[in-house]
Amino acid sequence: MNASDFIGGNAEVWVSGKTYASGKIVLSPADRMQPYVRITAAGSGATDPSADSTNYAAFGGRSIKSIQRGTIALGNFDTSKSATITAVNTGKSVLQHLGSTTNNDTNQSDFVAIELTSSTAITASRVASLSSSASVNWQLTEWF
Repeated sequence: MNASDFIGGNAEVWVSGKTYASGKIVLSPADRMQPYVRITAAGSGATDPSADSTNYAAFGGRSIKSIQRGTIALGNFDTSKSATITAVNTGKSVLQHLGSTTNNDTNQSDFVAIELTSSTAITASRVASLSSSASVNWQLTEWF
């Protein structure tokens, strides 16, 4: 009665202090009723499964919480530039590089990398630049 509890629609809402068996699937009240499975021996605790990665793991597919898209333009001689985004949980987000352009196709220093540098910033960078501009398109998906 573990995975089949969830598949059959019988997963219960997690309750602080209640003992759950290994493999038991519960719904997290702190994480919009997302399912989590107990991955350690039976036990109880006061920490919601969404914040207890020692004893619980996310179960099943996650719903998309938000999608943000944009372009970061690097001007002549810029080696990095950041874009401000709506705050995300970095541990539940995936940043995708959607391609970049430059006005100097022969300059390898214009190849642009991107990184989620904080919960509210994406940074585009390149090794160096002569006198060329570049831009990079990105998409950030955050999951529940």
